[in-house]
Amino acid sequence: MDLNTKHGWASDFLIDAVGAICEMLGASQIYGKNATLGELSDAKLAVATSANLRLLDEGPIETTAYLESLKIAYKRRMDVSMTG
Repeated sequence: MDLNTKHGWASDFLIDAVGAICEMLGASQIYGKNATLGELSDAKLAVATSANLRLLDEGPIETTAYLESLKIAYKRRMDVSMTG
Protein backbone atom coordinates (compact mmCIF):
# COMPACT_ATOMS: atom_id res chain seq x y z
CA MET A 1 0.00 0.00 0.00
CA ASP A 2 1.33 3.45 -0.88
CA LEU A 3 0.55 5.51 2.21
CA ASN A 4 1.45 8.72 0.36
CA THR A 5 -1.42 8.44 -2.11
CA LYS A 6 -4.13 6.54 -0.22
CA HIS A 7 -5.87 7.68 2.92
CA GLY A 8 -6.62 4.62 4.98
CA TRP A 9 -8.13 4.02 8.37
CA ALA A 10 -5.15 5.51 10.24
CA SER A 11 -5.77 8.91 8.65
CA ASP A 12 -8.87 9.29 10.86
CA PHE A 13 -6.82 9.38 14.10
CA LEU A 14 -4.84 12.17 15.75
CA ILE A 15 -1.16 11.94 14.78
CA ASP A 16 -0.03 11.47 18.39
CA ALA A 17 -2.40 8.53 18.82
CA VAL A 18 -1.27 6.91 15.57
CA GLY A 19 2.36 7.33 16.57
CA ALA A 20 1.87 5.78 20.00
CA ILE A 21 -0.16 2.86 18.64
CA CYS A 22 2.35 2.18 15.89
CA GLU A 23 5.34 2.35 18.23
CA MET A 24 3.86 -0.09 20.73
CA LEU A 25 2.32 -2.59 18.36
CA GLY A 26 5.14 -2.32 15.84
CA ALA A 27 7.72 -3.11 18.50
CA SER A 28 5.86 -6.29 19.43
CA GLN A 29 5.24 -7.19 15.80
CA ILE A 30 8.83 -6.74 14.64
CA TYR A 31 10.94 -7.42 17.74
CA GLY A 32 8.72 -9.79 19.70
CA LYS A 33 6.15 -9.52 22.44
CA ASN A 34 8.78 -8.93 25.13
CA ALA A 35 10.29 -5.89 23.41
CA THR A 36 10.15 -2.59 25.27
CA LEU A 37 10.23 0.83 23.69
CA GLY A 38 13.02 1.99 26.00
CA GLU A 39 15.46 -0.63 24.76
CA LEU A 40 14.96 0.08 21.04
CA SER A 41 17.30 2.40 19.17
CA ASP A 42 15.76 5.25 17.20
CA ALA A 43 16.39 3.32 13.98
CA LYS A 44 14.66 0.18 15.29
CA LEU A 45 11.77 2.24 16.61
CA ALA A 46 11.35 3.84 13.17
CA VAL A 47 11.23 0.40 11.52
CA ALA A 48 8.64 -0.81 14.04
CA THR A 49 6.50 2.31 13.67
CA SER A 50 6.55 2.13 9.89
CA ALA A 51 5.64 -1.57 9.81
CA ASN A 52 2.70 -1.11 12.11
CA LEU A 53 1.41 1.96 10.30
CA ARG A 54 0.77 -0.31 7.33
CA LEU A 55 -1.22 -2.70 9.54
CA LEU A 56 -3.15 0.09 11.24
CA ASP A 57 -3.96 1.70 7.92
CA GLU A 58 -5.54 -1.55 6.68
CA GLY A 59 -8.39 -1.03 9.10
CA PRO A 60 -10.01 -2.13 12.32
CA ILE A 61 -10.49 -5.78 11.34
CA GLU A 62 -6.81 -6.36 10.61
CA THR A 63 -5.68 -4.35 13.64
CA THR A 64 -8.11 -6.17 15.93
CA ALA A 65 -6.99 -9.53 14.53
CA TYR A 66 -3.39 -8.69 15.42
CA LEU A 67 -4.40 -7.64 18.94
CA GLU A 68 -6.39 -10.86 19.28
CA SER A 69 -3.32 -12.89 18.26
CA LEU A 70 -1.36 -11.20 21.07
CA LYS A 71 -4.12 -12.03 23.54
CA ILE A 72 -4.22 -15.67 22.45
CA ALA A 73 -0.44 -15.98 22.69
CA TYR A 74 -0.53 -14.48 26.19
CA LYS A 75 -3.27 -16.88 27.31
CA ARG A 76 -1.34 -19.86 25.94
CA ARG A 77 1.78 -18.74 27.76
CA MET A 78 -0.18 -18.39 30.99
CA ASP A 79 -1.78 -21.82 30.55
CA VAL A 80 1.61 -23.43 30.05
CA SER A 81 3.08 -21.71 33.10
CA MET A 82 0.12 -22.82 35.25
CA THR A 83 0.36 -26.47 34.17
CA GLY A 84 4.04 -27.03 33.90
